[in-house]
Amino acid sequence: MAKYPNIIYLKLSEDPGLYGVWNLGIKKASAQFISNANLDDRSNPKALEIQVKHLERHPKVDLVFTGYLITEIPNETFSNHHASAVYNPKKFSIKKSAVVGPRPVWRKSLHQLYGFFDEAFRVAGDTEMWMRAVSKGAVFHKLPKVTTLYYQNPKGLSTDIDQEKTLQRNMELFRLTRMHPDFAAQY
Repeated sequence: MAKYPNIIYLKLSEDPGLYGVWNLGIKKASAQFISNANLDDRSNPKALEIQVKHLERHPKVDLVFTGYLITEIPNETFSNHHASAVYNPKKFSIKKSAVVGPRPVWRKSLHQLYGFFDEAFRVAGDTEMWMRAVSKGAVFHKLPKVTTLYYQNPKGLSTDIDQEKTLQRNMELFRLTRMHPDFAAQY
């Protein structure tokens, strides 16, 4: 922090949950563009640069995302991995593929127009946010590149097969289908 005064360190007295932390970070950010960096995902070192340049060239685009590789091996790097699958949809669609995936980059102004992440969600708050924004007019671009390695963590929020966690995820998915009926077509 002494070397980079733009870094803000906050020590919270209680855990507000994933989306509470994201909302706090977004509100504190002074930058024009936002991204999240989950600890177990790895990106091509040029990924953020590629995505930011796209947003700079396309001022009407609110969010840009890319395809990603999937691995079951922790702590691999983007350049040295054993990916078992690729997720690379052509575009974002509430009806077909309401997945942005890891490490999207979006304009901070998106939140002024469409609100913040719904903190009542534990797992699907990002999916809900993206669907809400697109349904109200936000523009998302999918780049034809694959720039991130997603670790499918067996104990992750969205992947743990524990019965209680699976029930929680299913309840959130049900809530999403009620909030966004087009989303139900996926399930």
